[in-house]
Amino acid sequence: MFDSIPTASASQRAEQVRAATRRRQKRAKIVTYMIGLIVASAVSAGIAMGIHAYTSSDRQVTVTVQNENRVCTGSGNSVSCQYLIYTSGGTFKDTDSLLAGKFSSSDLYGQLQIGHTYTLEVRGYRIPFLSEYPNILRIVAAT
Repeated sequence: MFDSIPTASASQRAEQVRAATRRRQKRAKIVTYMIGLIVASAVSAGIAMGIHAYTSSDRQVTVTVQNENRVCTGSGNSVSCQYLIYTSGGTFKDTDSLLAGKFSSSDLYGQLQIGHTYTLEVRGYRIPFLSEYPNILRIVAAT
């Protein structure tokens, strides 16, 4: 009675196991590539949206300078400094910006005088928990 049931030989079973393993490995590779593509797309989209949000925030503000300060963080060879300008319209930073093509922050800082009113072109947002300030790109007019 049991003689009529076909049975696979050991070599056939081993080949079936190898084939099943190859299929699983192929599926795992496809899933890994898809996850990588989704992550790369999400990161790229996030970077693009961040750059767009940053560069589309250009505006002009007219303010009176109340105080200026140079703030440095870090130690040793990794010191980073920025100029902070406290005004009647809020606090702004004055730093070089690759995205804006601005490489003259020290010159701009030297032109600002306490008590004087300026129209400034600024970019960026005030984000308190990141200690982030809008960056002064240029002095449009002094009054």
